[in-house]
Amino acid sequence: MGIYAKNDGGARDNSDVTNSGFINVKKTSSAGILAEKAKVTNTGAGTTGGILLTAVKTAGIIGKAGSLVSNTGSNRKHQGVTPATDTDGLVGIALKCFRQELNECRKI
Repeated sequence: MGIYAKNDGGARDNSDVTNSGFINVKKTSSAGILAEKAKVTNTGAGTTGGILLTAVKTAGIIGKAGSLVSNTGSNRKHQGVTPATDTDGLVGIALKCFRQELNECRKI
């Protein structure tokens, strides 16, 4: 994992991650950014930023319940890797929550 943003208390904005470069995930079963009740903003785009997955079972950004994930970056791709089975997935952005509204995880 590249960045782990965990907010144990208080407002979600107390844990704020902003990325404007590359999120490059190279290791199997890894994530570039994992957020728990945190705010994540990714603006990486073009030749100088974005989400690049180069191993199986990877995700660029994972947002768990209580997180707000915003992605305006235009560059999400995989390179040099092809999933062999349905469990070898490559995910740019994953939200793990009970209800999803506009990239925001909320408990119901």
